[in-house]
Amino acid sequence: MAEQPDQSRPAQCRTCRNYFVTWDKARPHGCRAFNFKSPRLPCFDVQSASHMLCQNYQAKQANSG
Repeated sequence: MAEQPDQSRPAQCRTCRNYFVTWDKARPHGCRAFNFKSPRLPCFDVQSASHMLCQNYQAKQANSG
């Protein structure tokens, strides 16, 4: 089950399972949930476009091992 986003602060992309780092120097940050790459963290683009905090935040699973 997806973790509900904390509406009191912006989503932390680097702890989201949808976030990834690209090889594109101009757009090094990516979001699998919204299928785009950006020069800044995706949560800022989402908030700028929708005027809402990211609703697709899913916390990464902790590594076991």
